[in-house]
This record gives sequence, C-alpha cells and structure tokens, in this order.
Amino acid sequence: MGITIFRTISNRLYTEGYMSINGAKTTSTVENTSTMLPDGRYEVKLKGSTLRRRQLAILMPSHVGKPSVPYTVSHFEACGSWISSKKNKSICIGESIIPGALKKGSEVFERLFDRIEKAEQRGEKITLDIITSVGIIYGEP
Repeated sequence: MGITIFRTISNRLYTEGYMSINGAKTTSTVENTSTMLPDGRYEVKLKGSTLRRRQLAILMPSHVGKPSVPYTVSHFEACGSWISSKKNKSICIGESIIPGALKKGSEVFERLFDRIEKAEQRGEKITLDIITSVGIIYGEP
C-alpha cells in the first residue's frame, strides 16, 4: 500500500498538502512546519490499538540516521497551526475548511487506520512518501 503526501504550500507555522493512497487523492493534510518529517520514503506500521487510542509508527529510513528510528504519530485531528508538538512529528489529515485548518480529522484517520490494518493483515508493506511538490514559502524573513 502506497501513501503519498504532497506538500503544496508552506509558511513558518504550518504546511498544507494532500494525501493520496495508491495514486488516488484522498484527503488534505496540515503539518507543523518546524517539526515536520523531511521528504523521503518511510515505512508505516501499526503501533497499537486500544479502545481509546489507535496509533501508527512512521519508521525513518536507515540511511537517514539510526536504523528504524520510530516517529510516532499518536493521533490525527481537525485543527489549525498548533497541530503538533516538538515531541510528536504529526501529520494532520481531514477536510480542508480554511488555510491551516481541517475538519472531520478523526473520521478520516479512522478510515486510514482501518485501511492500514487490513493491508497489514494481507501482508502488504505500507510505505509513506513525502514530497514537497511546489515548495512555496510564505512569510519568511
């Protein structure tokens, strides 16, 4: 299963883009510009699932640093530019409502988690490609 994030617009607070799964555009994305993952290919694994929290782990490629250093994406939510902390490199997904803000993030995340869960059960490898497609930076000094 191939997940791709195309980053399209960026400023000092947040970076907007969209996600596609196996080539089909699925949802909008927002990331904290100061903590976002670098462009590249990552492996995605289910980290855990409880009644209240479902988690994914994004594994860094071994050539970037230490082999398989995990970055945990603890949850996705509808939110603005305060989308992640410096501890968790998060990628928010959902329906775009205004620049930097999403809605229905938890619904979109649940659908994505279910697709990843089914792909893992089938034995598929799940990859995440992050591409800065336009590279427009607004508000930089």
